[in-house]
Amino acid sequence: MNYKHIINQWIEKTIIGLNLCPYAKSPFETGKIKINICESSDLEDTYEEFIHEVDSLIRLEQFETTLLVCPNFEGEFSDFNNFTGALNDNLEEAGFSSDIQVVGFHPDFCFENLEENDKANFVNRSPVPLIHLLKVQSITELDLTPEEATEISLNNEKKLKALSDSDFADHFGNNF
Repeated sequence: MNYKHIINQWIEKTIIGLNLCPYAKSPFETGKIKINICESSDLEDTYEEFIHEVDSLIRLEQFETTLLVCPNFEGEFSDFNNFTGALNDNLEEAGFSSDIQVVGFHPDFCFENLEENDKANFVNRSPVPLIHLLKVQSITELDLTPEEATEISLNNEKKLKALSDSDFADHFGNNF
């Protein structure tokens, strides 16, 4: 399966198409998003690939973000969420949390206190499990106030909930 193609389509059609991340279009169009596929189902291999991508993202100026796609991740969303949390903890312990931000995306992503079928969960749902590594500098350069960041989240929830069933299926039903 061509996971790079699947992820590129998802970014273009859903993330940019629905404007879920108003800052994704420019890096996507200028090739500043790196997509790496980690085919392993072994957590240690995935961790090693993660460390490699963190190092690469810090060293290479040409990329703003890396999507580490983990199509063979074994386990439920909660396992993936715990793994992503451990990666964040490891970044902090290693002193890189001021350089790299990590966000997990998963086909079954569910925010705490939301029902599984709540459309707001689809903000962080992706066709396959993936770990989004983003340079903190890219976020800082946006100079967003906390209110603006919150407004983006609230607008995303409103956008998704306002989609008709057919539009929602067009963006998510065929990919998930």
